[in-house]
Amino acid sequence: MNSLTHEIYNELKAIYEHKIIRCDRASLFDQLNPNTQLLGIEKLINNTRFKYFPSHFSSLDNFKDKSLFDNSSKIINGEPVSIGAFPFMASLGYLRLDGYFHSCGATIVTDQHVMTAAHCVNKLGNSYNYTDYFLSKNQVLVVIVGTNSISGYNFLSLFQSNDIYLVRTISYNTAYTEVTSPADIAILKLDKKIVFNERISKIRLGESNDPSVIYGKKGIITGWGYTEKGKISEWLLFGRVTVLNNQNNPDCSSFENTQYCLEDLSGRESNACFGDSGGPLLRFENNVWVQYGIASFVYTNPNSTCANQLPSFYAMVPVLKSWALDQIQSN
Repeated sequence: MNSLTHEIYNELKAIYEHKIIRCDRASLFDQLNPNTQLLGIEKLINNTRFKYFPSHFSSLDNFKDKSLFDNSSKIINGEPVSIGAFPFMASLGYLRLDGYFHSCGATIVTDQHVMTAAHCVNKLGNSYNYTDYFLSKNQVLVVIVGTNSISGYNFLSLFQSNDIYLVRTISYNTAYTEVTSPADIAILKLDKKIVFNERISKIRLGESNDPSVIYGKKGIITGWGYTEKGKISEWLLFGRVTVLNNQNNPDCSSFENTQYCLEDLSGRESNACFGDSGGPLLRFENNVWVQYGIASFVYTNPNSTCANQLPSFYAMVPVLKSWALDQIQSN
């Protein structure tokens, strides 16, 4: 098989091998002929003007000009994965007396830090104090790890779980000043260390500081955002995208030097949408997942729905990595 088919095969194997339940028959991928022509995975859907990716639970304060920008996206036309397929994924949201409300995606970068988009937390500020916030808002910002489903969580079960963590401090990049700012990144420190296991581990960040190393290449995006059904997904979804920077795509031209411009070229139109903000752009390299981007903004349609036929834009981790590492070391 050619190199592209081999790359797709390895990525799909890494995802789907977690779906195989122990049984007497051989694994699906042990039976699969590597020369089989693999179909493209559906992408996440976006909106036809720029918008943030937060979920519908997010405050409207997260939106600028709603007719143009939106950062509250979710994966549209994505495909669900089993628990442990993306062990570094985290759901960032608000815990209230009436339950848990997903806001954004995040990734585990150390045993006490997660990385997300600045626009997911900038309204809370870098001086965020969870005690004061709870007393004033009757809710707290939390991170849930080690799960592929965010359905059915309630106040009691969350506190009985070891997979929920209070956000203790927020460090968002203050260079982020508007929807399309390139510095859409934040590091959150948790109140205690994450316990790693087969379901939970940290992500590896790309070693190169040059964002162009993945121009023209394939990637994976993941999230719990809005789907093609117009609702937040209860299940973690993924979609396949191509990095279109420097590919002469007119829909990328305004931002291709500052953000990753991503689109599903398979015809299935998977894309990011509301609730996917802060989630990763991933590549499977040397048998490990590597993060290159952070979901930032998308095009939206006039009716404020995600435009899955147009690109989505992700902050460039290679450019922002040194800032992120500084925040981790100082917090």
